[in-house]
Amino acid sequence: MGCIKNCWDQKDQTGIYSCPQCRQTFTPRPDLHRNTILAEVVEKLKETGLRQLQEKICSTHDKLLEVYCRTDEKCVCYACVMDEHRGHDTVSAAAGRTEKQKQLGATQTQTQQRLQEREKELQELRQAVESLRSSAHTAVQDTDRIFTELIRSIERTRSEVTQLIRAQERAAVSQAEGLLERLEKEIAELKRRDAELDQLSHTENHIHFLQNSQSVYISQSDGVELDCDRQEPVVMFVFYSPVAVTLDPDTAHCELSLSEDGKRVRLGEEEQDLSDNPHRFDYWRCVVSREAFTSGRHYWEVEVNNSWRIGVTRESADRKGGISFSPQQGYWCLYSYQSGFSALTAPVTPLPLSLRPRKLGVCVDIEERKVSFYTVESRAHVYTFTDMVFTQEEKIYPVFCTGDSDKDLELLPAVTPSLLLLSVQFLLVRKMAEGSISVSQDQFSCSVCLDLLKDPVTLLCGHSYCMGCIKNCWDQEDQTGIYSCPNCRQTFTPRPDLHRNTILAEVVEKLKETGCSSPPPAHRQLQEKICSTHDKLCEVYCHTDEKCVCYLCVMDEHRGHDTVSAAAGRTEKQKQLGATQTQTQQRLQEREKELQELRQAVESLRVATVTLDPDTAHCRLSLSEDGKRVRLGERKSLSDNPHRFDLWPCVVSREAFTSGRHYWEVEVNDLWRIGVTRESAERKGGFIFSPQHGYWCLKSYWSDFSALTDPRTRLPLSLRPRKLGLCVDIEEREVSFYTVESRAHLYTFTDMVFTQGEKIYPVFCTEDSDKGLELLPAVSVEIKPVTDS
Repeated sequence: MGCIKNCWDQKDQTGIYSCPQCRQTFTPRPDLHRNTILAEVVEKLKETGLRQLQEKICSTHDKLLEVYCRTDEKCVCYACVMDEHRGHDTVSAAAGRTEKQKQLGATQTQTQQRLQEREKELQELRQAVESLRSSAHTAVQDTDRIFTELIRSIERTRSEVTQLIRAQERAAVSQAEGLLERLEKEIAELKRRDAELDQLSHTENHIHFLQNSQSVYISQSDGVELDCDRQEPVVMFVFYSPVAVTLDPDTAHCELSLSEDGKRVRLGEEEQDLSDNPHRFDYWRCVVSREAFTSGRHYWEVEVNNSWRIGVTRESADRKGGISFSPQQGYWCLYSYQSGFSALTAPVTPLPLSLRPRKLGVCVDIEERKVSFYTVESRAHVYTFTDMVFTQEEKIYPVFCTGDSDKDLELLPAVTPSLLLLSVQFLLVRKMAEGSISVSQDQFSCSVCLDLLKDPVTLLCGHSYCMGCIKNCWDQEDQTGIYSCPNCRQTFTPRPDLHRNTILAEVVEKLKETGCSSPPPAHRQLQEKICSTHDKLCEVYCHTDEKCVCYLCVMDEHRGHDTVSAAAGRTEKQKQLGATQTQTQQRLQEREKELQELRQAVESLRVATVTLDPDTAHCRLSLSEDGKRVRLGERKSLSDNPHRFDLWPCVVSREAFTSGRHYWEVEVNDLWRIGVTRESAERKGGFIFSPQHGYWCLKSYWSDFSALTDPRTRLPLSLRPRKLGLCVDIEEREVSFYTVESRAHLYTFTDMVFTQGEKIYPVFCTEDSDKGLELLPAVSVEIKPVTDS
């Protein structure tokens, strides 16, 4: 620092400063700073040089170290050799260096060898890391591909199931409404007969009473028989949990060859030397899975080969020797070989070769004690074993048997679309099969050909036709491009795709099997009070023939019969009539109860068609003519009434609900409150949207998305819908909200407080003047899934 400063001080007059070594010039004079790194190096150099000098001088005698003591392994001077190192093994420093040099060479060789090993390990580790990254990237790509396919498949399945639900709902509601009509007619008939009985019981004319008493007796078989107490849901969904099945090598026959991951099995080329155990098959070439089931519903899929037996077996079933694959032996399996396909019942049940699958889906329901088989490709039902016999908590295993050495049986990944297998129970078909519902052929006739429906299809308006009839009708409308229902004239554009209504087809087939019941016979005509044979007054009642006769008849064709006076006969019949009247009134009460329950059942199936009520709309709301759209507009001059909102820009629907479950959908904007409100809730002033005030709503306002509870419940903005689905259940006193696009559940208000019979209204509030709220056509229905119990 000082040297360069002195040099530059001498050049202050010129103002040009240069490096004494390379003569590079600097202007102006640079600031100088201490180089700390270089300073440390210099200090270390000073220490090292001094230390090296000190290492060469004996610290005891200040003599040069020229001798190496092998005994103490250190350098000493000649004075040390004569002193404390006397008698030690000593050599000159040069000789000691030579020996140590050899040792150092060996150590260096070891070090270099170890260095090479470590470098090799490092390279292998780097390769392993790179391989791991590559495999992870591949796995992510595969996962993305699988889930993309999965989402597409789910979307397809959702569409199919929605269509199925809608078709079944229309058929069920149509049939239930028919039952409603017939129940109402029977109730009217029962009331009429009850009135006749009451009137007849008060008549004073004994002959008139006796002659008419028979005509008002009611047979217990008349009318519509419907046990509403045992009614089941029209549609019942059964969901199966997908299970990842792996094969258990400890159970495999010695001729079977299993893959390492336990997902594939084929017949091997030769026997393997395997240890025997009680669980291993020793005759049939079979293997069971590691997984076993004791409860629930489970589903798995298998890609099959040309020769196989696949199904389930109970834990206690025998696995040794030539067992019989049958339910009696604890095996519930299908069997496929070159020219045959069958269910292994006893005796065997042949199955159509057209149903033989390439991929087999197996569904087992432990609680229902049944196992069903499906073709994965077409989702066609192949066969179902019912009434499986096994002890409580006994394990049920998937079982696989193959005789094909060319191709594996392969267990496929359990994926969601294949697990959605529907078990549909249709109440009307079952009731018809039991003969407990009287139906008319006209109800299932095509209005075009006037014959029973053939390959029935149901249009979106709900009317059904023969597939051929409606196609012919629509072929004639191809030129206009507008297609209509021949019954209600509702139009469709473009031409809808037609699909066979399998449920309705099943009903028609059942109708053909059971036939149509005839209407009840007409009442007997009243007889004349005068004997038609003798023209005498009928004053005697014949118990034998149960009719009124004259005295001449008693002496003639009724000789020897059990006869009494008309008054005595009246007394006896009066008692019977009283019992009949009681029976009629009891039956009337039962029918009225059944009618109410059936109405509730029909109501629970209906999808709500909601329209906005202009008499309740705030004066700034603009409603469409059809009552399906609303947006914030200019203030209008409207007549006030107790039902109109005067502060909040709200409107309720014309429709209100007092029972059942109801569902509707709304296409929303950016600023809205939507939900339900009770009839008694306040609509005037700045009331609070909360359950305590009779409002159960969600709110969306820019960056706010929440359920209007007290306090407010924030909801994820990611769930904010473009289309909102609402489902209200009056009996359960709850309302749920869903995103229509993803069917994701948003929020449910429970324990709604309202009085019995109080009306519940859909309510809509918007502050968006750019885009309205739009009520969508009812396209979905809330059907509760069957739960395990």
